[in-house]
Amino acid sequence: MKKKRAKVSKREDVRVVVRNWKSVPARLRRMMVNIAFSYELAEKVRFPTPAGSKWESVEIVLLTPEWVRVRVRRVTRTYTFGRIGLADMRRPGTPRAEWRMLRTYAENTDPGAYYRLPSRPTLKMDISRFRRWLKFFFGIAGDPLKPFFTDKWMPKFKIRSAAK
Repeated sequence: MKKKRAKVSKREDVRVVVRNWKSVPARLRRMMVNIAFSYELAEKVRFPTPAGSKWESVEIVLLTPEWVRVRVRRVTRTYTFGRIGLADMRRPGTPRAEWRMLRTYAENTDPGAYYRLPSRPTLKMDISRFRRWLKFFFGIAGDPLKPFFTDKWMPKFKIRSAAK
């Protein structure tokens, strides 16, 4: 009969693996732990959106190229792109296309900001992923982007750069 294993956290599981991999250099073990934790955090982070919020009550302020402040009604939080799940999994220090779109919309608030997005064949797919991420992160129903021209969209929420 097998013994039941005591329930431990993922963090403890990672520590056990790191202790048992003594042949792996310490620097590499630390890097592996950091990557494992960044994946774990990126999957679970959601904004504590107050009930009944609409997209019009969301405000996103780009503080730096890596940091953003998000406010919905009276709830305000500050995040990095990695913390909210927008870091490239292959290169954790590099942002995904959704973060680049968020930056473009923040730095160019006019309706032509869509045209400043880098030209690429996957733009429509990237917009779809951006829309899906916004819905997941905020937990607000409805479309976060409004059409302003055929196949062109603008955010329904307020977005700006703190640099301006």
